[in-house]
Amino acid sequence: MAGEFEKYAVYWVPKSADALARFGVSWTGWCAEQGAHRPRGAFPGIDLDVPAITRQLWRHGFHAVVKAPFRPQAGRGRFSVEHALERVIDQLVAFRLPRLALAVIGGSVVALLPHRDCAALDELVTRVGEAMAPLDAETPASGFAEAPAPAPNGIAGGDGGALVQLPAAEAHRFHIPLTDRLPLETAFRVMEALQPLLEPMIGEPRRLHDVALMGDPGEGRPLRVLQRYDLSETPVRRGANPLPCHGPHLLAPMLTDPTALADAAI
Repeated sequence: MAGEFEKYAVYWVPKSADALARFGVSWTGWCAEQGAHRPRGAFPGIDLDVPAITRQLWRHGFHAVVKAPFRPQAGRGRFSVEHALERVIDQLVAFRLPRLALAVIGGSVVALLPHRDCAALDELVTRVGEAMAPLDAETPASGFAEAPAPAPNGIAGGDGGALVQLPAAEAHRFHIPLTDRLPLETAFRVMEALQPLLEPMIGEPRRLHDVALMGDPGEGRPLRVLQRYDLSETPVRRGANPLPCHGPHLLAPMLTDPTALADAAI
């Protein structure tokens, strides 16, 4: 049905074989892959009220934003979103995601960020955003970690963490939120508590080889994975080498924008 979901989003949702994904389901209490609640885990050495600090986050599950939740324009719906996403993902190649690091981002949200820039990741976020823009009825798009509070860059946190300010133009920079917005002192305490638990899971790079289309049913109900889209494991479809996670790169030409299709039958 065209009205099944109020909004759609594109997230990176690690698969269950990844220990980080299993931690995320236990941490948030929601499995977006299965569309089901899960018991909150017991985390040794962490004396925190996890449900309280993830009261808003839980309904998104464990994820990184590629395209923040948006409401499709009138006459557009799931079919249009799926078609546009499939076409752009068909042009992109899987890549190695830099290792993740804990940080407190602007707005005092504890999050995992890639520890360095990655050209392939930047292209993924940019290209998906461009593909979804003609369908997006909201400007600017709404998202979980938008409108960060003013804060200076590079304030040192515990165990090498940092307070990273995300300017308004970069409010949706790729990151994995682990908490709601917290008082700054609380955020650093949470980050320090999570560091030893997460270090074995985030110390090594991992491969980003798919993204998930998410459905948001609205009314405070949780998002769920509707479909996964695999990036090519070879450069065959692009006709070029996969992008490295460093240095300049050329973007392949965008395909023409898909025409609006009848969503009423979906």
